[in-house]
Amino acid sequence: MEYMQLVSSIVAAERQAQSVASEANAHKATLDADLAAEKKMLRASYQARAKARVEKVAEQEAQFAQESIERLNAGLEQDMASIEALYQANRDQWAEELFRKIVGSQG
Repeated sequence: MEYMQLVSSIVAAERQAQSVASEANAHKATLDADLAAEKKMLRASYQARAKARVEKVAEQEAQFAQESIERLNAGLEQDMASIEALYQANRDQWAEELFRKIVGSQG
């Protein structure tokens, strides 16, 4: 009888081991699925944050470019005003000089 009890014990232990292994495999599958879901969620989160950051930087760059254009336009307007004032102040003198050079070179 001891032999039968020993065999029964071994069979029971084998069944219990298979049950534990089955539970471990099921738990592993659940963990793998959870890990894949977590990975997907993290990837989506990082992509969303990166997209938001890129959009913010693009917006700042566009604003900087607009401000630069406005500064350049203001400087251009000042330069044009200075040239116009110089022209107004000297146009008669310049016209006279050109006239003398043209008339003087012909005769």
